Amino acid sequence: MLLPDLCRQLAEAGRGARRFLLQAFRVDGAVQAVAVGTGLPAREPRHVARLFRDRLERLEPGFGFERLALEARATAPLSAAQAALPGEGGTSTETRRQALAELLDRLSQRVEVWRAAPRASHWPERATWRVGPFEAVQIPPGWPGRGPRPVRLLRRPLQLTAVALLPDAPPSLLRLGRTSWRVARAEGPERIAPEWWRERPDRPFRDYYRVELASGARLWVCRSGVAVPGEAMTWWLHGRFE
Repeated sequence: MLLPDLCRQLAEAGRGARRFLLQAFRVDGAVQAVAVGTGLPAREPRHVARLFRDRLERLEPGFGFERLALEARATAPLSAAQAALPGEGGTSTETRRQALAELLDRLSQRVEVWRAAPRASHWPERATWRVGPFEAVQIPPGWPGRGPRPVRLLRRPLQLTAVALLPDAPPSLLRLGRTSWRVARAEGPERIAPEWWRERPDRPFRDYYRVELASGARLWVCRSGVAVPGEAMTWWLHGRFE
């Protein structure tokens, strides 16, 4: 009865909990705790019980528990969800939002759940970061820069060797290890300069190209620094277009 009673108290106060804490007091004086969190304020006993279900197996009762205590450690205002009006069909926006929150809460008990959000940076690997699935997202002015970019970048760029007709021309052939790719089309360059307020002074700029291989694959590649005749350039595969 602990959970229904707590959820009823939350409903009477017009609030929902973001974090529930269950404390189990053993007869030998030891105290064990199990906590669950939610993406949005919650007070539906069925949903909270489902979040606790797997974690309760971690408790070690020993000779038994003499007392259990359940608390709502973090709460926020939560009004009653309004269902769709008769005749409208379907469910209300708030009901669908709550259903999504419950799904993400269950997933977060097993895997890390996050969303990618834009960040005020024109340097590609800094242009997005991880935020919570329900955090507000605002697009900074001018983001993400000129030209399309891959939805996701490689975790670590792959170093390439390239053949170009001129030192500052797009690549006509790319090599990754022993594998060679013939470039059918190329767009660019898009020059991205280092962010002087956070970079070391000698960090070179990058020239990015969108290239289409003879196989049809589309890659986002770049070379680093100024092209000098007679000197090999450093090229990198930074992402793939889906």
